[in-house]
Amino acid sequence: MEALKFADQQVGKLLNSLERKGVLDNALVVMLSDHGEGLSLDHQRWDNSENNTRRSIPAGHGNSVISMAQHLVPLAFRWFGRESFPPGMRLGTASLADVYPTIADLTNMPVIEPIDGQSIAKALLTNSGSVEPRAIPLETGFNTKSSIEGVLEPGRLFQEGAIYYDVLRDGRLQIRPDSVAELISSKQRAILHGDTLFMPAGEDSQGNGLAFIGDILAHDFVIEEIDETQPLVADLRSDFCALFEPDAAYTGNANCATGD
Repeated sequence: MEALKFADQQVGKLLNSLERKGVLDNALVVMLSDHGEGLSLDHQRWDNSENNTRRSIPAGHGNSVISMAQHLVPLAFRWFGRESFPPGMRLGTASLADVYPTIADLTNMPVIEPIDGQSIAKALLTNSGSVEPRAIPLETGFNTKSSIEGVLEPGRLFQEGAIYYDVLRDGRLQIRPDSVAELISSKQRAILHGDTLFMPAGEDSQGNGLAFIGDILAHDFVIEEIDETQPLVADLRSDFCALFEPDAAYTGNANCATGD
């Protein structure tokens, strides 16, 4: 609660500062967070309806694409001094990549292409507005074994992470060039389309592609064969490949290149 109180105070300080400078009545204010946080609480576990198992999702952030708590962030817009946006929630899934094109759209500024997001201005301007559905890419960051397992012991995390860095003469850290490929290939990558998550999960013993598919809000997932005869699975795989195909280090698990 203290953290929430502190964050609320910072918002108040920002608005008061804009008002003192005489610019609040011409300000478009966007409140957001760069990431959520997994706390390994009971409701942050995932269910497997196939075998009735529950597995923990690691604490922290950037270490699990199936953790809704790590992806869900506040995103709120308020335009002062003008006809404000109707209050309330908007239907659909937005992305932080949408902030730039939305601000550009609302202020009639040109957008510098290419961009990853889309404008959600229409959804903001109407009571019944909804965000245009599309596949949203998800990926983890650089993680050590401990962070993936949710073991947040500073000494162990430091030991495991230090091997990937060089210390420069000025004291800055730099990722070792010979570690880059390993770190990129070890990332989890997935797409979220509505409430449905799709993440390639390697191959079975017969060489068939597998995927982690499920409802991210219900935390109900199964690992199943990527069956192109199922329209939903085929569409999810196609969306995944379209977004991640340039990264050959990962998309092989979805058989993007061969279409198998």
